[in-house]
Amino acid sequence: MAPTVHEDIYKQAVRDLADFTEPTLSGFSDYDIDSAMAWAVTAEGARPGWLERLRAAIEEVSDGHVTMEDADPEEFPAAVKGLGFVYQRLRDESEERTQLLIIGHSERPFRFVRGTRDPSSSLHAAVRESLRDIIDGATRGSRR
Repeated sequence: MAPTVHEDIYKQAVRDLADFTEPTLSGFSDYDIDSAMAWAVTAEGARPGWLERLRAAIEEVSDGHVTMEDADPEEFPAAVKGLGFVYQRLRDESEERTQLLIIGHSERPFRFVRGTRDPSSSLHAAVRESLRDIIDGATRGSRR
């Protein structure tokens, strides 16, 4: 059984995820967060049973409105992928929204990410698209 501080960290994450908020875990020390996540998620993925308990707790705390399920790693940008991460999707049935989430032993152990429908997309494509939007906006502004 994980030490009590680990359970407190997981409970805080559950409350935040049930509220559809990325957990910051700011009330805990880096050491305790690292220890808790190292216990929960290894290089092979989530510890057996831990992810199922996390999912059940999120659903319970949200009164059944928010669920968490496996997500296809191909939906995640390459820049956020890594060994030992658990790729998940939060669903808020009451507001019909979804959020991709990576869980792992990292600086942000519960990280919300924007997904990609095109697995080959990259940071360069995102920058190119942003620059195109800026140029289009500037061009429209100068025509007025």
